[in-house]
Amino acid sequence: MKFNEIVTHLNNIPKSQDFKIYLIGGIIRDKLLGIENFEDIDIAVEGDIEKFVSYFRIYFGKKIIKENRSKLKTYKFILDDSSFDIIFTRKELYVENGMLPELSRGDIYDDIKRRDFTINSIAYSLQENNYIDPLNGIKDLEDRMIRENRKNLFLEDPTRIFRFFKYKERLNFSGEENTLADLKRSLSEKEIFKNVSKSRISREWFLILKEKERKRIIDDLHKENLFLNIFKKEIKLNLNFKEIENEFLYTLGIFFENDSETLIDILDILLNGIKDKEKEEVINIKEKKNLTERVKKKYSYILEVY
Repeated sequence: MKFNEIVTHLNNIPKSQDFKIYLIGGIIRDKLLGIENFEDIDIAVEGDIEKFVSYFRIYFGKKIIKENRSKLKTYKFILDDSSFDIIFTRKELYVENGMLPELSRGDIYDDIKRRDFTINSIAYSLQENNYIDPLNGIKDLEDRMIRENRKNLFLEDPTRIFRFFKYKERLNFSGEENTLADLKRSLSEKEIFKNVSKSRISREWFLILKEKERKRIIDDLHKENLFLNIFKKEIKLNLNFKEIENEFLYTLGIFFENDSETLIDILDILLNGIKDKEKEEVINIKEKKNLTERVKKKYSYILEVY
């Protein structure tokens, strides 16, 4: 869906004094970078989110294929050619580094400040027809720079380290000097990931695997010792392994040179758990034993290389 189409649709939804609506995040970043077609659309609602969602539901009607609502009052609507994530504008409080934050209602400026990087923290007001950019994200886009919104950003949520390198390579941007220093300082903390669940790590890993520049991103993470920090040992990485879509086999392939125990740990965390049967198969492949025809076929990409 094109940006102007999105704005037209949202402007056609009945207005109310009870809420203000904003487009925010990746859609605004990419629009300002010249991208016109969007599949994922983030909307922040200041005020009565339930009323806006009810209007949204009525307006799009049968075009809505699927609707989800989380416990945090985040709504997701899947349409034919796009999906809308709708949240209330919020504040975040990190009581302990690495843990998920406590949420409370706030205004659009609170919502902007809680985000990760300035280039992802630009909002567009549907009511006022203007950009809201208190952190100068537009200038950082012009300068092709990734800048953290505040100090200790990576300590608060270490999964932002994955996202930093994802945007760096996807957009071919540079890291701002203080942001890079903060990132390196955060990774020097040995227990930075102690409060981060493997499901959160896995989510970022799967998003990276969808990136066109995934090899460069993974190489960056390795060079900055992110894997060393997570797994507490030196990790071997083979980025010459062939490009395949299967996420399990690709992850197995690039980390296959590690010993069996380390390899199982890597797969368990990055893939958010693996089945006992798969663990057994991986060990058998490493040790070249009990290789049935089914296993040989399933892991043919691995066996061709190793």
